[in-house]
Amino acid sequence: KEVNEYTGYQIVIYVSSNDNLMNLVDVQHILVKFTGGTTNSSTGVVTYTQAEKNAAREKAYAILKEWRSGEATKESFAELAKKNSKDNADEGGLYEDIYPGQMVTNFNDWCFDESRQPGDHGIVETEYGYHIMYFVGNSDTVYSDANDTATQEQYTLWLDDLFAGAQYVPQLEN
Repeated sequence: KEVNEYTGYQIVIYVSSNDNLMNLVDVQHILVKFTGGTTNSSTGVVTYTQAEKNAAREKAYAILKEWRSGEATKESFAELAKKNSKDNADEGGLYEDIYPGQMVTNFNDWCFDESRQPGDHGIVETEYGYHIMYFVGNSDTVYSDANDTATQEQYTLWLDDLFAGAQYVPQLEN
């Protein structure tokens, strides 16, 4: 039986670490869903006409205008959400402790814009409709994806594989 023996060195250089701490955010929103649409019978995907999208957009801007013409507070936003939102209305449209990547792309990007400040508001279009957004602020909760069990398990497997069969060699002399 032939035995192949391989020798060599792997050099591992520690560069830095990152605790992956992320600020979570609290956001209120009012969802004005698209209505109508045509469902593709084979894929189940619903598509909306520009007129259907425009109708939702107009309604969203009317609600935002109503909010701005009143007290324009977090509380008044919550009241409008209870009356008008098609998502999370009972909570005044409030989502707490949102972490990056949790929401659909446009919603997420608006929430985690580096310039975002408490009280900021605007309208975001997603595949669900138009979201009237109100940025409450950073949450008191801090999230680290390093605490994610799957991430830890993947790291451990990678590290075990990297060092399988490795032997420690003291520093070589010049």
